[in-house]
Amino acid sequence: MSKIIKMQYKSFRYFVRRYVNGAKGFLSIFLALTVSPLLLCTFMFIEYARYQSINELMQEVMGSSLFSTLGSYDGYLDERFDLMAVSQEADINSLYQKYATANTASFGKSVTLSEMSAQGQHDLGKGDILKQQLYEASEKPVLAQTLWDGFDVDSIIGQLNESLKLEQFSRMAQVADNAATLGDDATKMIKAAIDASAKAKTYSTNYDQYDAAAEKFRAALAAVEAARDTGGSTLAAAEAAAQDAAKEYAAAAEKLNESLGDLSDTLGDLIESAGKLDEDMQKLSGSYKKAKKEKDYVETDSTDWLHMLQAKVADFAANYISQNRQSKVNEEQAKFRTQMASLNTFVASGQGVSAMSTEPYKPITVESVGRNIQNPLSNLVYNLNHSASDNDGAIEGLMKIGELALDLLDIQFLYDGNLNSKIDTSKLVHMDSYDTSSLLAASGLAGVLNDSLEFLNGILNKDVLKMITSFVSFMVNVAKFLLGIIAWIIEHFVNLVRFVGQPKEYYHAFLLYGYAAYNLPNRTTYMEGSTLSDYEFKKIFNLAGGNYNTDSGGSLKDIMSIQDGSGTDPMFKGAELEYMLTGATSEYAAQTGAFVDGYMLRMATDAVAVLNSDILEALTVTGPGRIAATIIFLVLEPLIDMIVLVNDGKEPLFKKVAYLSLEGIPYLVKDLAKVPNLSESMKDDIDGRFKNMVDTINKPIKEAEKEAKENKKRNKNQHGSQDNPLGEEMSEDNGLFMMDYTGHGAILLILCTPLEDYTKRMQNLIQTEAKEYYKGKLDFSIDKTYTSIHSNTEYHLNPFMGLSPSLTGGFPMKKERDLAY
Repeated sequence: MSKIIKMQYKSFRYFVRRYVNGAKGFLSIFLALTVSPLLLCTFMFIEYARYQSINELMQEVMGSSLFSTLGSYDGYLDERFDLMAVSQEADINSLYQKYATANTASFGKSVTLSEMSAQGQHDLGKGDILKQQLYEASEKPVLAQTLWDGFDVDSIIGQLNESLKLEQFSRMAQVADNAATLGDDATKMIKAAIDASAKAKTYSTNYDQYDAAAEKFRAALAAVEAARDTGGSTLAAAEAAAQDAAKEYAAAAEKLNESLGDLSDTLGDLIESAGKLDEDMQKLSGSYKKAKKEKDYVETDSTDWLHMLQAKVADFAANYISQNRQSKVNEEQAKFRTQMASLNTFVASGQGVSAMSTEPYKPITVESVGRNIQNPLSNLVYNLNHSASDNDGAIEGLMKIGELALDLLDIQFLYDGNLNSKIDTSKLVHMDSYDTSSLLAASGLAGVLNDSLEFLNGILNKDVLKMITSFVSFMVNVAKFLLGIIAWIIEHFVNLVRFVGQPKEYYHAFLLYGYAAYNLPNRTTYMEGSTLSDYEFKKIFNLAGGNYNTDSGGSLKDIMSIQDGSGTDPMFKGAELEYMLTGATSEYAAQTGAFVDGYMLRMATDAVAVLNSDILEALTVTGPGRIAATIIFLVLEPLIDMIVLVNDGKEPLFKKVAYLSLEGIPYLVKDLAKVPNLSESMKDDIDGRFKNMVDTINKPIKEAEKEAKENKKRNKNQHGSQDNPLGEEMSEDNGLFMMDYTGHGAILLILCTPLEDYTKRMQNLIQTEAKEYYKGKLDFSIDKTYTSIHSNTEYHLNPFMGLSPSLTGGFPMKKERDLAY
């Protein structure tokens, strides 16, 4: 082993002596072998550092270039809608290349740019992108504004869930439907009573004629007996006269027989219809007890009144109609038929007065139906006619209130005539539909009021048939109207159940709807209001070419004539909140739809206060007249609310005190005094009619106070308005959540507008406004309102030392980056 080692050592020493030591290059080889790897590592580290550094620097350069490009934002969208998007006046790619080229100049020759490009993305035409920006734009200002306005959305949604229960309106509709059914029974009963009274008169007349004919026949027979002693022509003449008298007697018997049958049949109808009415009322006795507790005046008053009518008929039947009437009538009619047959074949020869004492010539005494039944039937009809009320003054006052309600339906307040755009739908991004179900429901208001007046007129004129027939028509129309409200709630309050069931979900939705309410103009704010970022709404009105002239138009009586449709206008003038709520491209139609939606909401939230009105409670003196008063008040109260709201007034969303109450009348007079669309004579008329009605109602209250002075509550009910000076207006003390028209619009948006429709309608507004603003400058499109930019950059890292032009090594690289507002 040692020999082998020695041999190798000798060989190595020979090599060193011969080649290395001989060439004197041992040190160079040593350095080459040791330093080259170190230099290689050093250059590798340098290149790696350059690579990392240039990557980081290029990211910064791209970010800086993108920031600079995003700096060219759309100033109008920012100022008007508080939204950020790249201006369409700039070419994103060219602008980015400009900034990127300038920013990479500081790199010198270390980097060569191969390719640069940038494209906009995530435009506001995409619903999710728009909603995200709206969330960000609305979070702080909307919350701050709602807190300032006392807009407690959690409490409001909870309260609405309690107030807008379909069961309540379904019950009211069912009550009206039941009342109409009972009214049909009562109508048959009353018609039978009136018909029976008329037939009783005929029956009584025919009975008298029958008695007269019988007496004439008796006298003729006596003449025959007297002439028999004389004989000859005198006897023949007497017998001929007797036979003629027999025929008259037969004719009278026939008429009495027919009138007896007719009267008996009608009395049968009277008893049958009264029994049917009593049977149907018995079926509803449980509902009546519940209504009594809940002060449902429509059900309790109608049932009490109909029960009174039925009781009067039942009392008459018990006293004047025997239970076996029909069998007796049948027997008596058989006798009449026998008598008529005998009289028609009567031969006077051999006959005398004694024939009148035996059948069939003996006069028939009718026992089945009293001969003098005409008087009790006339008294029955009289009592039925006077069954409603003896307080004519109160009924007249109610009729004047009903007439006032009809007059208000003629007032032009459905829309502001200045907001008259009819949008060219070809300019919209999305097509929409206009729901007219609420208009159909509201179109029935005039019919309901007219029927109520007919009903009251029947009471005033003591015409029970008119009362009951108009009552049935009234209840049918009320049921249809209430079913229309139910349909409206089902179709419109699409968000209520979802928000109540998932409270967290409506937070973001509330921001969106709040944005629309506070940042879009409406009929009450388009001239004086502004967005939460202080952009004046009148700029929009002016941009759209608006011409201000204070006219209003559209009444509830011609509501169905106000139709939606395409026009030639490029943008809305100011009814943008109404458009968001209804989707109508005609501002007249949008305002009308919003007014009716507001009216429906107010009717639902006012119902409790109206039904608890002390005026309605006092109107018990009018009997069934309070039924009409209840419906008139339910129809009129929300109508007054909306008139006040569209004229810059405020109302509690949930009232504790109704206008149509003794305590609320001073507020009504004060609030209506500020409505410009009402003439001074109309305002005075409203004031006078309500005061007269209150005075009429207070008369029985005053009489009761004399008997019970210790009853302080009654005293307060009469004089409740004295604690509230006439100059006072509706305030938070009179209800919960004082809101103006805009606040009500926000509530309706939350309840009625699906999020999908909300986004599409907002995009339409942005498109039409911005397109008109940039007209003549650029062809604005919401699909080009980019909120972020995607960039691509390809570059080459040049060699650290350019030793030769032919040395083209280095590192090619590609980077992508996105940046958004």
